[in-house]
Amino acid sequence: MATKHANVFARYRGSIGFSFGAGVGPRLKADYRAQGPGGLVGPTETYTLRELAVTPLFQVLVRGDVRIVRQISVGPFFGIRNGFVAAGGTLRVHLLK
Repeated sequence: MATKHANVFARYRGSIGFSFGAGVGPRLKADYRAQGPGGLVGPTETYTLRELAVTPLFQVLVRGDVRIVRQISVGPFFGIRNGFVAAGGTLRVHLLK
């Protein structure tokens, strides 16, 4: 997945912005078990998406960074990743000036 980050607010000690990303991934595969009446469980069946060899991926995130020292920053992110709500935190090590 290729992602581009666009800052809305940027200062030496912190920044806030958006991340936009898109790409492709391997095909989807799901295993499931069908349960019939009376609690009878049938054999496991596999469903494979055969129309597409790849799956589209996307993300739109809001991200913040607070610089702890010159090369290290931390910050939260939240948004939508592949159709699901995503949230978390990051630890970044800046190797380039």
